[in-house]
Amino acid sequence: MGELYRFLETRLAAESTADARQTPHLFVPDPTPPRMTTEARDAVAMTLGYLRGRYDAQVEKQAADAQLLAPDQPEPGLALGLVQLKHDRTLGATRTFEQVRSRFPDSLIAYHALAWQSFRRGESRDGVELLEKLVLRILENRNAIEQAYAEHVLEFAGRLTSFARNAAATDKRLVRDDIERLNNTVRQRDAALVERYTRGYKYVFSAWRNLQERMASTTNVDEKAPLQPDLSRLTYYVEGFDFGIAQQLLHAGLVD
Repeated sequence: MGELYRFLETRLAAESTADARQTPHLFVPDPTPPRMTTEARDAVAMTLGYLRGRYDAQVEKQAADAQLLAPDQPEPGLALGLVQLKHDRTLGATRTFEQVRSRFPDSLIAYHALAWQSFRRGESRDGVELLEKLVLRILENRNAIEQAYAEHVLEFAGRLTSFARNAAATDKRLVRDDIERLNNTVRQRDAALVERYTRGYKYVFSAWRNLQERMASTTNVDEKAPLQPDLSRLTYYVEGFDFGIAQQLLHAGLVD
């Protein structure tokens, strides 16, 4: 390699002119091994395949095989947690995501999923705390997929926070300071993310206020009755956990 470089340097110098100086550049291959082997990536992708169709308990063995191939990576656990959550194995999903969060404290998807489950259980304070940790861990420098995910979860966080503050059945542990800490964390992020959080917050507040006005506008009990449950129903304001965008982020991480 050294002899070839010296030959090119001499040859290009001889052929260069004063106005067009040419010099060779040596590009050394990156010796850093890939974060995951091809076999490990394939095993994680196979685990994610269980998102489709009915729940199959075989996914746990598949995820365990993937973890053996990538023992120091979060993707096998994240994939298993997503499958469990998708198929409403909520206790298993919570346990899996907590394990991932404990070992890999910067795994965004774990905080994302755990926050959603906290709100589903009516544990708004825990949910707000998890959202704060999620927002705090979003990278400053993001590729296109990471940007799309960040924008999604900020709007998701805005909706959930507005729901907790305005529409949710009261979690007595939740206090104004909890929400203000999250708001302050959001304010430290770039303008695009702040805008998405604000959009989500305002959307829920507007929907909640609209429901109140509709109920106030009538004295007909039969008209009010179907509106009442929606006032504090989480899925009236937030469609649910977006498995598509979480899966997209996870897939993108497999090629790092």
